[in-house]
Amino acid sequence: MRLRGDGELDRARLDGELPPRLEICRALGAVYLLVVPPRAAGADRARAIRAMREGLAIARDRATGIGVGIAFEFLGFDDCPIDTPALAGEVVGDVPGVELVLDSCHWHASGSGALDAFPVERLAMVHLNDAPAKPPRQIEDADRLLPTRGVIRLAALVTALRGRGYAGPWSLETFNPAYWVLDPLEVATEGRELVGRILGLPARS
Repeated sequence: MRLRGDGELDRARLDGELPPRLEICRALGAVYLLVVPPRAAGADRARAIRAMREGLAIARDRATGIGVGIAFEFLGFDDCPIDTPALAGEVVGDVPGVELVLDSCHWHASGSGALDAFPVERLAMVHLNDAPAKPPRQIEDADRLLPTRGVIRLAALVTALRGRGYAGPWSLETFNPAYWVLDPLEVATEGRELVGRILGLPARS
């Protein structure tokens, strides 16, 4: 979702981009359309929150008609105005019918803080990825590693979420270009094994 130069929602862009994305969701039978906030350095946070609420409400109302849900994921990048779990909860708090996605890399980049102000009961999915030992605010998508290959406290995150009643689904993202040149089946198999290890699932034979 994008902002205009004045910090308000770019409604024209939303109106142009939303219909084809919803059509793709309908054609695929997707349960959710994922919405993320913009990377907009210097954006006014209060305006950005209002803009995200406005855009999410529009997307929710249009998606409901075709049986698709809307899920919102905060980004822990330094140039994103919605960059913490608490702010994500604040955004969706006044937008019923919109769920949340929590990404371990963005949680790590935001400071790996407590999830007390994060509405875990509205979670649609959790991404379990790892990251290298570099300043969290400098992490980009291309830095992502398979779980247990980096420094993120994934076991602590899973424990905290389970303690709040979350039981899945869990997913893995492989945005690191180094994985793209490897055999997809091998990457998927290793990724599944490592995610299972964090979740305490029995190893697959």
